[in-house]
Amino acid sequence: MKVTMPVIRGLNQFKYGVVLLNMVLNIIIFALFGLSLILIYSLLLITTETNSFEFGILRLIGNIKRNVILIIIMQCISFFVPGFILAFLLHFQILKVVNLSVKNYIHSDLNLGFSSSGFIISFIIIFYLLLLQQFYLLKVF
Repeated sequence: MKVTMPVIRGLNQFKYGVVLLNMVLNIIIFALFGLSLILIYSLLLITTETNSFEFGILRLIGNIKRNVILIIIMQCISFFVPGFILAFLLHFQILKVVNLSVKNYIHSDLNLGFSSSGFIISFIIIFYLLLLQQFYLLKVF
């Protein structure tokens, strides 16, 4: 099966084809990032709601609120760290495939590379959003 891409071949004639394709890929990456944030949030929300009875029982048998908070923080970290590591490792492989396929079709490099500032900012934002969400649910609890 041979895949033909007449649009990309047509864009190869224009100097703005690479810019257009780069913008489309950035929009797709941004949309997938937003979807992953929503999925992580819903997973933590469901887990916290299902464990609210367990936390109530822990408080009932005499555990102090600090221990319950530590349980929630550890649960948040147990979701965050493996997911972040897996996403970080997979994004390199996906970028290699996308960069190679685009390079073959339009004969130009998109310069899709690693940004240490992007890594640090995304790490901080996601971790603090998860912690804020857990503490908000604890206040409601």
